Amino acid sequence: MTRVVPVEQDIFVIVPENYSNTQKGAFFEKLCADILRKQSYQITGMEVRKTGMEIDITAEHSPSGSSVYVECKFYNSKNIEASIVDLCYAQSIRAKIKRIALFSTARLGKDAQGAYDEYRKMDGCDYSFYGRKEILDALIASGKAKAYEEADLSPNITHASLVIHPELDFTWIFQEMDNGVASRLLAYNTSSDSDCKKIRRILDSQNLFENIPLIPFNKDRNTPSPVIKPSKEVVSSILVADDIMDYKPCKPSDFVGRETIQKEIWDYFEAVRAHETDTRILSLVGSSGHGKSSLVAFLSERFRNIKWKNKLFLYPVDVRSARGATFVAEAIVKGFGKAIEEGFIDFDSEFKIENIEDITSGSSFRDCLSNLNKNNKVIVIFFDQFEEVFMKEELFGLFRAFERFAKDVSSESMNLVVAFSWRSGITLGEENPAYSMWSKLKDFRVDKKLDDFDVGDSSKMISTFEKSINIKLNKSLRGRLIQQSQGYPWLLKKLCIHIFKKIKSGVSQEELLLSQFQIKSLFQEDLERPDKEIACLRYVAGHSPIDHYQVTKEFGQQTVYNLIVDRLIIKTGEKVSVYWDVFRDYLNTGDTPIIPWSYMPAATVTMAINVFNKINKGKELTFEELMSLSGFKKGTLTNVIMDLQSFSLIEKSSQGKYKTIQAKASEVIRGHLKDHLIYTEISESNGGKVDFCTNEKYADVIANVYSNKSGKAPKGYATKMLNWLQYAGLVSNSGSKIAIFSTSEYSPEYGLLGAKGYLFLAATTPNNSLELIEMIVDRGTVSLEEQESKKLRNSVTDLVSLGVCKRNEDSSIEISKGINSLESPQQILAQALIRSETIILINEIIESGTSKDNREELAIKFKDELGKTWKDSSSKRYVNGMLKYIEFLETYNKALQRTSR
Repeated sequence: MTRVVPVEQDIFVIVPENYSNTQKGAFFEKLCADILRKQSYQITGMEVRKTGMEIDITAEHSPSGSSVYVECKFYNSKNIEASIVDLCYAQSIRAKIKRIALFSTARLGKDAQGAYDEYRKMDGCDYSFYGRKEILDALIASGKAKAYEEADLSPNITHASLVIHPELDFTWIFQEMDNGVASRLLAYNTSSDSDCKKIRRILDSQNLFENIPLIPFNKDRNTPSPVIKPSKEVVSSILVADDIMDYKPCKPSDFVGRETIQKEIWDYFEAVRAHETDTRILSLVGSSGHGKSSLVAFLSERFRNIKWKNKLFLYPVDVRSARGATFVAEAIVKGFGKAIEEGFIDFDSEFKIENIEDITSGSSFRDCLSNLNKNNKVIVIFFDQFEEVFMKEELFGLFRAFERFAKDVSSESMNLVVAFSWRSGITLGEENPAYSMWSKLKDFRVDKKLDDFDVGDSSKMISTFEKSINIKLNKSLRGRLIQQSQGYPWLLKKLCIHIFKKIKSGVSQEELLLSQFQIKSLFQEDLERPDKEIACLRYVAGHSPIDHYQVTKEFGQQTVYNLIVDRLIIKTGEKVSVYWDVFRDYLNTGDTPIIPWSYMPAATVTMAINVFNKINKGKELTFEELMSLSGFKKGTLTNVIMDLQSFSLIEKSSQGKYKTIQAKASEVIRGHLKDHLIYTEISESNGGKVDFCTNEKYADVIANVYSNKSGKAPKGYATKMLNWLQYAGLVSNSGSKIAIFSTSEYSPEYGLLGAKGYLFLAATTPNNSLELIEMIVDRGTVSLEEQESKKLRNSVTDLVSLGVCKRNEDSSIEISKGINSLESPQQILAQALIRSETIILINEIIESGTSKDNREELAIKFKDELGKTWKDSSSKRYVNGMLKYIEFLETYNKALQRTSR
């Protein structure tokens, strides 16, 4: 009985992994020589060496006596290049052989096919290419490979591959199809029983037919074959949110912004449609939570409108439901099937993939591509969440299948784009097998990057929430949301959901304006649930994506159901995962993303600390009581309280009273400002060295971070922020420069209000300073009375300006925070002098050529560098004093060197 649709055939020539390249070539050459013998050729030489070249096989056709030049290329994974085709011709001419035969297990590439066709047309050139089909036909015709009876095969068998291996009899592998894709393999050997374990091992060595069950072929249809349930893939589209308060990718109707990258992607697809680009692989790259899935879902819907529906069709696929390598083929079947169903492709049969190892060779695929080309249409199969492929080793086969398919599509410039989204920030070490896979695609793909939200996009998202929930935010709260989210779409959405839930529950916008929106606290709100559900969340996060059945078995159906209903985990196909990558990372590590804080305090640090101190003394105070005590108007006090809450210094009780939640403000403020964008920027402006920053650079940083429409920062921002940083002990303002202190050091202004900055000008001698250091270390503090009685004013001035000690509110002095009082006075003083701006400046002037003895010139240059208008006598006096400290420092360093020898 003849089949309606013939079985397509293919061949795989495989050698053991331990074979050298020479052994591989010899095995293939022997196979080619056997084919030639069956075609009446006599082999006259193997690996024949001639001047400057080597010929794999020379043979003579017995009936005609003509010689043939034979080249054998054993490639299983790449196409033959045009240079190989040209080389065969050139070497045959040199060898004076007119007949050429090129054998290869690889296809001719596009350029190679063109070159081959040109040689075939040349007079006197007898050029033959034996590809996989020709080799297979020759083996069957010669009887070396035993043919099978098609009548013995079920209609579900669509493809047969002949496997040739030195340790295996010639074996046929039949692909049995289910729903358009191979579901299992049947091994058939005409001479003996098939050793499926051995065959599977050989196939696995080449990553062939991964994750597909293999059983012996049974010719007797009345005898049932072993029942093996394949691991069925569930291809899911992107799950979008039910409503705007859902954390999943937003509904296309709620999508906002991203106009620039939308146009870039449209333009690229149009270039594919017009065949103006040879690239057919697109990657959408962006940080976690930047809306890649939302954008893909939106484009899929957008291409259904009247402008695009007859040009582009995008089928989105969520990779998180994948189980193995067959997922790619299943996704192609689903995508093309959907395009056919919606009339985008005119195809009146069931779409099938006849050969899962060569998707683009099947008749269904070719017919559909022909229809797309004819009608100038492009189909896009978009694999979302593609980074999941690299998270688990069992999914590496999926990438290999994806890579083969994508490269085949690219090589023929089809009317098909293979796209995927990729989460940036993932580091693949070179030892990771996925590293080389990922790198191989670099030259074949076009990358499109999804950046942070701009102010316009952020504002549009808030407006979408307002419209959907029918609540209008006041201007201040809207501005605070935009500022706090820092351009991160996921954070803005999280904050909006939090804010609008609070408003719906009865919390006023004024109260919310005085709240600090910390992402960690919002994640902690998600974890305010039973311990079993938290444990389940952490389990899913640690294994995400994971089979739904496995999680249910571990934690019970109700627990999993509750988390799905509350949208903390989502189900994709038969797998579940945590609703956000960012939340998953938090569950696994306890860390939240580092988001540079750019908050600009609304009030001065003096105003804020004075109110903080009043609350500290009064325990709990109402807003009205604070207005009375501080003398501030309502708007001013609101700004002050917002600052204190932003720095986590106070909170509002359920009775509406404010109370402090920290005993000491300075260290808490310091903790916040250490990660503030202004501090990190002025540190980086010095090449990453924590040292000094000019006033000009500081002004530029302020302008860049807080620029308004005119490109400038609002007046007063620079001074206000500098005062806060001084109070935190992170900077010191000397007037001409800003000294930047590292996070392990403290500036002299730490914890002081109204600090003007200190410039070390050597008011006393090193010996007097050493005596005072010793006194403070021994006593802990030195009172104002003792300072005056012992005439320590100049010594105090020097040590305060050097940051060795600090003044308290009662004018007593004590060792500054960050100074190690266990060190010797000499060591304490030397370390302070090493980082003194004025000491550094004097040394730079001396190193540039001004002698220490020329005090007049030294004084003038010192004054000019600092931008001061001192009298010459004053400048000289300062220089003389500092030279004494420099001499002390040099003596100390020499003594230190002698000790270390």
